[in-house]
Amino acid sequence: MASLRKCLVSAILLLMLWSCAGGKGIEENLARGDANLKRGRDFHDRDAMQRAIAEYEKALTLNPNQPQVYLKLGTLYNLLYRMNDSVAASKQALDLDPNLAEA
Repeated sequence: MASLRKCLVSAILLLMLWSCAGGKGIEENLARGDANLKRGRDFHDRDAMQRAIAEYEKALTLNPNQPQVYLKLGTLYNLLYRMNDSVAASKQALDLDPNLAEA
């Protein structure tokens, strides 16, 4: 009985450590994603569309649950006459947030 208890305590401690480490990784990814989002906006403001798209795509790889980023991508794809990509990005934005009026 004592060895079972030790195993359970060890398993719980490992899970706690693992979740703490994972949480930090998520926060770091969100911070990097925010940095990519800011760079994307900067490039977009300077009409560097391809570079803006690359930064927005990087932001989505780090945090794919950002409907506003998909919306920005949809707008850029539309400006570049990439209609299939524009529709797909806009649809993804609406899938994530059905209340988006802009999409």
